[in-house]
Amino acid sequence: QLHSLAKDPTLGGYFADPTQLAALEACDHVEGNLAIKCPSRCSLQVRRAFWTVACREPSASEAQAFTADCASAATVLAQTDVDSMVANEHAAVAPCSSAPIIEPITTLAPLRNITSVSGAVVISGCEQLERLDGGLAQLSAISGTFEGRSMTLTANPNLGGGLQRMLP
Repeated sequence: QLHSLAKDPTLGGYFADPTQLAALEACDHVEGNLAIKCPSRCSLQVRRAFWTVACREPSASEAQAFTADCASAATVLAQTDVDSMVANEHAAVAPCSSAPIIEPITTLAPLRNITSVSGAVVISGCEQLERLDGGLAQLSAISGTFEGRSMTLTANPNLGGGLQRMLP
């Protein structure tokens, strides 16, 4: 399922959900950048709502508009509130049997066997990532850089703890 990675114009392909990360569980080396960029909570809620209401992915413009509406709410919206926002503008269809599982990245445990990366390691925007859970614990070699750094952890507001061993 690595062929379905989203692309960043400067970073290349990146992992955005737990299913994609799970594909790396048996890997010990990553060729190129190991990039994890998480969609926002609102973005995930909008995708879930479209699959619940309309049985499809939102278009780019729909995703942008509904995500902005969700993010501008004074309080964190429940999934049912976001479902209602989408249902107000789109006719509901029969229950969708082909809906993907849309979950946030909450752990880096699938990366626990990675020992080397030929590019850089970038983990960004993972609002619900709280712990590394042994992910990257075996990492001992990073051969590349991105924006002058071999490893970048940014905008992961709930991430606590640290790497179990320092890189050389």
